[in-house]
This record gives sequence, structure tokens and C-alpha cells, in this order.
Amino acid sequence: MEKSRKNFTDLVDKAVAAANTLRRDELLFSYKGILYPVTLCSPEVFRAMESLEARSDDVILAGYPKSGTNWVGQILGDLVAIFEKKTQNEESRVNDEELEEFPYLEIGDTGKYERMNKQTSRRIMVTHLLPENLPSSVFKNKAKILLLTRNPKDLATSFYHFTNGIPTLPSYDTWDDFFVDFMTKKMPWGSYFEYLSEWNKYATCENVMTITYEELKENPVLGVKNIAAFFGIPLTEKELQTVVERSSFQSMKKNSQKTHGTFGNLFFRKGGVGDWKNLFSEDQNKKMDRAFEERLGGTKLGTKLKGVLYPAILTSPETLEALKSFETRSDDVILAGYPKTGTNWLDAMVSELESTDAKYTEEEMKERINAEKKLEIFPRLESGDPGIYERMKKLPSRRVILTHLPPHLLPPSILQSKAKILVLVRNPKDTAVSYYHFYNNMPVLPSFASWDEYFVAFMNGK
Repeated sequence: MEKSRKNFTDLVDKAVAAANTLRRDELLFSYKGILYPVTLCSPEVFRAMESLEARSDDVILAGYPKSGTNWVGQILGDLVAIFEKKTQNEESRVNDEELEEFPYLEIGDTGKYERMNKQTSRRIMVTHLLPENLPSSVFKNKAKILLLTRNPKDLATSFYHFTNGIPTLPSYDTWDDFFVDFMTKKMPWGSYFEYLSEWNKYATCENVMTITYEELKENPVLGVKNIAAFFGIPLTEKELQTVVERSSFQSMKKNSQKTHGTFGNLFFRKGGVGDWKNLFSEDQNKKMDRAFEERLGGTKLGTKLKGVLYPAILTSPETLEALKSFETRSDDVILAGYPKTGTNWLDAMVSELESTDAKYTEEEMKERINAEKKLEIFPRLESGDPGIYERMKKLPSRRVILTHLPPHLLPPSILQSKAKILVLVRNPKDTAVSYYHFYNNMPVLPSFASWDEYFVAFMNGK
């Protein structure tokens, strides 16, 4: 790991020194119709890369620049280190550390791939490349790929600040100039929309796991746990917490100069969500939305990046933000189910069971019911005003909590606690039919003129 870090800092320093001798129009070259930094990549390296023999146990991270690859690369590095410590002897680990290469697959010298073929341990590879530009052995040998995506607006914003801070990439006088290039395929590593569109073809492959920057930011514990499971790396709770803590933005920014050299602070600038609002004009916002829909509307990656739609009258962004602080109790009963899977029916069953529980007197049951009414507790976890979670703290145990949220949007405390979760599922066809009738009779939800119109929306996650 130490050698890998030194490789990173040495290569960046060397590339920066070379870039400082070049004019702006000399910083990029084109290969197969895509632009790349001339001080980091070369046609000769791309051709030599085909000689890499991928393995089924390789750990590959694919993500467009500024999608969070340095962050997730840290997570993968820690996970593999844990795995190797348990499975390799000391001599093998030392030998493999000597063979460590710069983690970005397309960056290095032409002899890099022959050296990589000699490594015996699980290799970590990071790449910004389109799938068709990867070595053919990656897909032939079913190497596991973690595909990282990010909201294009935040990604563009981060890329703008990055290009204006790192000498290896062309800088821009204004955000408007950058935006034009970002939208017209004039960026290093090509168009982000094309990147997502091409990778979407592989999003359902069994050896590919997709994760968004936003969901990992929302719940890093669950994200790391899922990533580890995908790569077959068992973790203890202590190991899980260590990986999460070491990969936190605060920790990585603090150590950025050690891990990423002089430009460490540039690699870890803000690490947030929503910074695009400080740069985008209304017109630019609409243009990017249109481009997104044209290229990715209805696709798996597009739907995942768009997130989840909520009824505006029942909840708000402020409520969902406040939800993160919700504190779960170990005796809470969580009922989780997609809308129209039968959650109201299930809630009635559980409530009836609670009412017949011998540990509650009739008077105590009345107090519990009155408390919910008095505190104005809405029956769905994600619904209500931002203050609902403070009021829920005053509810007596045992609380019955309903939610339609997917796991990655639940408060971290739910999955970290020992609260029991009952997940209700239903045949998707019956769910869709029931939801259709519900939609068209519930004023708080948009109605549909026809079943066919609704079906398209249902299948596209809208």
C-alpha cells in the first residue's frame, strides 16, 4: 500500500512537471475519438494494455473522472488489505507490495501490464475508460467490476474546479466555457453521458455491481458492507467500522497530501452533494436535464441516478434530510414494503398483535394510541414535517414504524441497530395494478390518462 501511494504521488508530480512545459492546446491528445491527458496516457500504453490478463478475482473500479474513484479506491484498498491479511502469508504480501503499480489502469508505461501479470494477490484496478476500451480479458474472464456513478451536475461542478487546479488538464476562464465543453464531448475521457450510456449495457451483468456516489455518501456503512459482499470479502463489525472511518471525507482530506501529494486538497475538495447549485444557471440546468433524459431516461443507471420521487404534499427534502438523524431503538418494529404491497394490512395485523400483548394493560394501550395522536405522528417514517423525528422520541416503546423507503435511503441507525425489520413483498404485476388504481383516486398523487401511460412510468421508476 505504501509503495502504491508513492507511485501515485511520484507519477502526479512527474506529470505536473511535464504539463507545465506545454501550451493549453498541447495538453490533450485524441485516441479512438476520445481525449486524454498527454502527460498521463499515450496511444502506446493503450495498445499495450490489451496484453493484461484479467482474473476473476480482480477488483476493478470503473468510474468517470470526479465520480469519487479516489474515495472508493481507498475503500477497496482497505478491503483487499483485510482480505490478504487473512489469506496470504507475510512473504507473499511483501513480494506483492514490491510489484504494486499505479492503480489507474490506463496510466503508466508500456511495461506496466507485463509486471501486473506477475502479481499473485488480488489486484485493484481503477479506470475511467469506456467498457469497449478495456482489455478484452476483463469481460472474457468475468472480473468483478464496481461501477461508480454520480449525479452529472455535481460531477461537472467537481470536474470544473479540478481542471482549473491541476496543470495536467486544460483550465477554463469561465464556468460557461467549461459547461459547453462538458456538454459537447470535449472533456478528457470523453462525454459523461456517453460513458453512462455505454456502461449501462453492462449494468445487469452478474459480475458488475452499480453504486452511486450519493447512496454511498448517504449510508457508508451499508455501502461498504455491500461492496465487501460483492467482492467476497468477509468483515467483522470492527473491520467494517475501521474501513468506514478511514474512508470518511474528513479522514481522507486530512491525509490527502500523504496519499495524493502536493495536489491532495484538490482531489478532496468538498466531498458533498448539491454543490452544482452554486454554478448552474437555470438554462444550463434545463439543458443538462434534457441531455440526461435523451441519453439515459428509463435506463437502469439513469433511474438509479435520478433517485426516488416522493409525493410533495406528504414529505419534503427537509424532512428527508432530518430523517438521517432518526434514532432507532432495539425493540422497534420496522415494517418495510413498496407502496401497495399491503403495508396497511400488515400494520393492522401488527397493531392487533401489540394490543393483545399481555405486557400492556388496556390503559397503557390507550396511552400509546393517544400519544401518537397528540404528537401528530404520521404512520409513514418518511412522511411529515422535519420535526416529526424529535416527536417520535417521546413515543413509548414498542414503536411500530412503517416505511416505503429502499434500504440505502433509510436512516443509518435502522440498519446498525438490532431493530427487527419485516419486509413485505408482492407480485409486481398485482402491485402495479393496485398502484394504478390508487394513483388515479388519490389527489396527492399524479393521475394517468391511461393504463399504458402509467405502465411506462412504473417500468421506468417514475
